[in-house]
Amino acid sequence: MSPYSGTLGIDGDEAWTWAGSDKQQGGTFSASGSFSDNLAESDSEKQKGFITAITSGQFHNQLPQGVESALTCMMGRQAAYAGREVTWGEMLRSTEKWDAGIDVNKLGA
Repeated sequence: MSPYSGTLGIDGDEAWTWAGSDKQQGGTFSASGSFSDNLAESDSEKQKGFITAITSGQFHNQLPQGVESALTCMMGRQAAYAGREVTWGEMLRSTEKWDAGIDVNKLGA
């Protein structure tokens, strides 16, 4: 489980609790509008990992996961519009075109 506040852990036969769970006990909004929660340190940890990957030469190729995620979203959309189950093969053979109507020239350079 990964709630926004409180204990982080895994339930089940092999239960586990993150040792740092006691750091964040109750997500709250501050007067500045920032939210303090279990994810408060995630950005700095992601940045640290990104910089380490570059400086060590140990790059993270997340392209396969990104492609699978995008295709899964497309298949879900196709199934929702069709009102039925859609297979991977059916989705990949589709010649359906979607145009979001975005003029990329207006986005600036």
